[in-house]
Amino acid sequence: METALFLEINIFSLLVLLWMQFKMMTSADRQVINIIFSDLVHLLICITITESCMAICDGVPGGAAFFLHNVLRILTSFLAVLISVLWFLFTVSEGKGRTQFWIVRRRYLLLLLPVALDALLQLSSPFTHLIFRIDRATNRCEPGSLLVLHVAIIFGFFIAGFLRKQRILIGAWRNRDNSGDLLHMEQIFILFPLASCILYVFCPQLPNLWPSLSLSLLMVFIDTQQQQISLDALTGLNNRRCFDLFIRNSLSQRQEGWLIFLFIIDIDLFKRINDTFGHVEGDAALVLVADTLRAACARRDHNIFLARTGGDEFIIVLKATDPRSAAGLKQKIHAAFAALNRKSDKPYNLGVSIGYAQAEDWMSEPDLVKAADKNLYDEKRLHHQADAARL
Repeated sequence: METALFLEINIFSLLVLLWMQFKMMTSADRQVINIIFSDLVHLLICITITESCMAICDGVPGGAAFFLHNVLRILTSFLAVLISVLWFLFTVSEGKGRTQFWIVRRRYLLLLLPVALDALLQLSSPFTHLIFRIDRATNRCEPGSLLVLHVAIIFGFFIAGFLRKQRILIGAWRNRDNSGDLLHMEQIFILFPLASCILYVFCPQLPNLWPSLSLSLLMVFIDTQQQQISLDALTGLNNRRCFDLFIRNSLSQRQEGWLIFLFIIDIDLFKRINDTFGHVEGDAALVLVADTLRAACARRDHNIFLARTGGDEFIIVLKATDPRSAAGLKQKIHAAFAALNRKSDKPYNLGVSIGYAQAEDWMSEPDLVKAADKNLYDEKRLHHQADAARL
């Protein structure tokens, strides 16, 4: 009965993992974080299969079954450690999708030490019985004297990943970068494996860790698919589709006493950056502008909506009770770019032109965009005149 339940849960997990793998096959995204995610799915597929085969072999008499049981036990244990390492790397990854080669930093090479130690103990266990012992007569597995070390290595990576992730999430929460829903989801998905580790201490016979990890990855995968619909891939900001929905709802559901301001922001002389330094540097400039805008809008309440609507155009929707808030935010953004240029080592300066307009009761979405756009071009004309005078 226990074996049947074990296999049923594993089959369900395997179907979920294979579905995610099928969906990822069409993706050409080779960012580090996505490579780790894909590798996690692959390893979970492998360990689900090896654990299921091991459950079938357990107790089956015969020399071939005994040999296969030993091989599957070693392979499953090694996969378990690799999965815990990848899970740690996945949970501590930062940068919201940008390629960062922090994995090759020297301190992360130390992760290979417990992996190598565990691999040596596993390979020697058929002879030393340090991690496990399989009785030749019954083909049943018994724990070895150092099994607790193997379990501690696995759980250690999961716990370390959980604790490191809390620091990342607390830092993001303090910055108030409009990702509250994302932080809530990450708190949930990171808790599943930790809860399974705790449950394993009291019920080690339950197949709870790898199915719970599969469920966590499924949550991440579904959330990622939703972000691809509503977020800009390069900057991580909301995209045009999300902005259209937000401004439409904001104008149709206005609250008494609240003012709505629409900011349209263009990067000054962005074409010159692309033509002079190339499109790769142009993309880097867009990311830097997005980060600067995000920082300028941080540490405020959640009444600011920030989006990239295409090219070098960004949008801010501000809801405020004080009509002076809009002018204050504009001034803060310009000050942020002035500070950026003072400390930047880029061969160019980054500046933005900002046009904003307050939504009147009679205004529709196109009316508000048109009013903000007019003010934007008035400011761009002044910036171009100032650049021409300097030249």
